[in-house]
Amino acid sequence: MDAIFGGKQVSKREHDIISERNIMVHTADGIDICVDVFRPSSKGKYPALVTMSGFNKDIQSDHIWPAASRSRRIRGTPDAAVEAGPIDFFVRRGYVYIIGSVRGTGLSGGVFNYLGKREVQDTYELIEWAAKQPWCSGNVGMAGIRTTSS
Repeated sequence: MDAIFGGKQVSKREHDIISERNIMVHTADGIDICVDVFRPSSKGKYPALVTMSGFNKDIQSDHIWPAASRSRRIRGTPDAAVEAGPIDFFVRRGYVYIIGSVRGTGLSGGVFNYLGKREVQDTYELIEWAAKQPWCSGNVGMAGIRTTSS
């Protein structure tokens, strides 16, 4: 089935998915950031989408049925923490989807500092890492829920 949004048809699902979990990306200050990479199984170079989560990165890729936000827990975490977006939708249409645990959470090293300068730098370094991978076209965007600090 093809997807239609706003009366416009989007690209077809053409790819199966390769999942690579718990890949450690080394940062400039020596900390490893843990990421999961979901990419098309077809040969080629694809644009990448990066998302970082302070919540359990493993639940970001779980297949869950839609429900009212904050109405249930997934692996013990409130479902409102699922913020990565529809991985299958994008990967099957030719994007690489990367989900990382921010510094100091999950299997990532370091100390958690919500939206701290080092977390921002880690995200920048992860984007640069993704752009250099053999499966990436060099184009990298971000996906997820935007948060701001005051």
